[in-house]
Amino acid sequence: MDLKLISFKKNNKNSYKVNTKLNHKNFINKNKRDKENFQQKENIFDRINKNSIQKYFKIILPVISSCIIIAAIIFGSIQLYKYITKSDNFLLTEITINGNQYLTNDEIISLTGLQKNKNIFNYKIEEIEAKLLASNWIQDVKITRSLPSTFKIEVTEHEPKFIIIQNNELYYLNNKAQFINKIDKNKFISLPILYINNAGNNEIKILPDFMNELETSKFQYALNEISWININPLYGFELFIEASNLILQIDKQNYEQNIKNLISVIDDLKKRKEINKVRKIRAAFNKVMIIKE
Repeated sequence: MDLKLISFKKNNKNSYKVNTKLNHKNFINKNKRDKENFQQKENIFDRINKNSIQKYFKIILPVISSCIIIAAIIFGSIQLYKYITKSDNFLLTEITINGNQYLTNDEIISLTGLQKNKNIFNYKIEEIEAKLLASNWIQDVKITRSLPSTFKIEVTEHEPKFIIIQNNELYYLNNKAQFINKIDKNKFISLPILYINNAGNNEIKILPDFMNELETSKFQYALNEISWININPLYGFELFIEASNLILQIDKQNYEQNIKNLISVIDDLKKRKEINKVRKIRAAFNKVMIIKE
């Protein structure tokens, strides 16, 4: 029994020694693996940090560059603006005006507020245009700044077609029977007086086309030969030719054909030298009626 015990202890001792060696090797291998794993983790983090930094610089550097460029442009623009608004090289010396018939050049320049020998960049084109469009005479305007010292102004004026009497005052109207301006005795234009007291909206609406038909056809009387035009719901358009003491009535229905028929009859009367004997001619329903003295 004692031998078995001794043998048991010896085996345990030997076993212990063997296990110690194995544990030592395992410990060394484990440390080695841990170290390798740690190094791998460090490499991964290094790569992640490096990639993040590279991406960051790829984003931020263009932004910084753009900001620098924009700042440089703004600074340069400010300096350039200061130069051109103070330089004597850009003083206004010439104003050219085209398209005006009723307003004089001096009147238009006065409306613009432009003054010569002032820097051309001190004026804003949209403000000048607004001032001109505030005039009753000006329908449209185009302004260009021609460097170094010129403004070019192109105007389209309302064209007066009629005169209307209101409250004992005379006013110009356009072809749509819209007010243009009060008549200046120094700028009087001989035009027919328009009477629209009895006119309806439909008659007023076709007035521009009616007048255009008269002017573009072979109508024998010019606009300044017509003393007055009365829009009458019953007779349509009545025109009085004072020089011939003649009233012409043109029905509004199918007025284009009525005008052609009227022209043909007037031509015939003139050829027969009977026009002076006629006091009224009415064109309506594709017929022409003549009333003599």
